Amino acid sequence: MKQQNKIYILAGIFLLVILFQFVYAPSMKNIHLRKKLYQRKTADYQKLLSLIIEYKNGEKKNSIFQIAPAGFSLFDFVSTTIEKNFSKAQIEKITPAEKTKRKTYIEEKMDITIKDIPIEKVVSFINLIEKQHYIFLSKFQITKNNLKPYLLTMDIQFVIYRKL
Repeated sequence: MKQQNKIYILAGIFLLVILFQFVYAPSMKNIHLRKKLYQRKTADYQKLLSLIIEYKNGEKKNSIFQIAPAGFSLFDFVSTTIEKNFSKAQIEKITPAEKTKRKTYIEEKMDITIKDIPIEKVVSFINLIEKQHYIFLSKFQITKNNLKPYLLTMDIQFVIYRKL
């Protein structure tokens, strides 16, 4: 009888160890990882909200269609701005300015793609561009990096207008 009780006790202890090892410990680890993920996502959301508020506070109330100055070069301006803010390895594509004649003006467009940049750099770069009231963004696309989700790829098309 004592031998049989010892076997039951050992089987119970063995069952408890197995349950702890394969049920309780993995689920506690999963809960801990989900809490960390929730905290990280909440922090990212708060950062995004603060950037939105910062952008809205700095945004112009009235945007008037403006013509670029006569000596202004879109390619030179964008190139120097990119060189100051990003490394050459981040610049994926720059297409030269293409010119299209319209009725009363000339439209110049330029495309750039910059990869592996944090959202703060995107916002500061856009703020630099928006300070020039005659530069417009006709295309603006941001995609996240699948391997590094905290980095983005930015695809932008700049447009300026000149008098004929």
